[in-house]
Amino acid sequence: MYEPFLSLRAYSLIFSCELVQDLDILILNSPYDQETIKRMLTGANPAFYTVASKTIGATYRVLWYRPPGVLWSGLVKVDILLPGIMDIPSFSDTDIDTSNSRRLPAAPFSIVLLLKLQAWSQHRAALKFYLISKQYTDASDLETLVPLAAANGVRISEAVLPSSIVEAARNRVLEYLRIYPESITTSGWRTIGFSVPQQPPRSLPVPKRQYPYSRRYPY
Repeated sequence: MYEPFLSLRAYSLIFSCELVQDLDILILNSPYDQETIKRMLTGANPAFYTVASKTIGATYRVLWYRPPGVLWSGLVKVDILLPGIMDIPSFSDTDIDTSNSRRLPAAPFSIVLLLKLQAWSQHRAALKFYLISKQYTDASDLETLVPLAAANGVRISEAVLPSSIVEAARNRVLEYLRIYPESITTSGWRTIGFSVPQQPPRSLPVPKRQYPYSRRYPY
């Protein structure tokens, strides 16, 4: 989905979303790497700017967007993603989903869901505290995403899902429900196509978000 009007598309995505704190923009079939795309955005629109990463030794820059009339409290962190990064699968332009309420171009819901589950699992296994703490936000997101996905017809049999990501998700679903057996996602996982055992004894409550994920993902 590479476009010469990338800055306009990125601007419209940010402008159309309420309460956005961070935004992932996945670009398909791009001839450019992430850092080049960031430079293209900042060169095309002064509302985009980059800062040096706080990670010691990192050479990449962090992309931010400042909406018109907004000060520091309303800044949006923008991540430019390409297929292959963080195990994100590639898919055809015809699989781009615009059926959401805002008619925005989005990755297939099934991919979004299983990548969120992957992020939760990886954050649990991380060594850095700031990454470990993200697992609770991921869990809260999943509590909203899974019922939405089940209700919207997401199934693991979809052709757009690589078998590798589905197989990895099978174990992650069991891991998630072992940690949060009182999760409201149990029936949703079953509907989507995962084998889920009977509910085990009580364990940790699922963390709550300050605002619903549905405000962030326009379904």
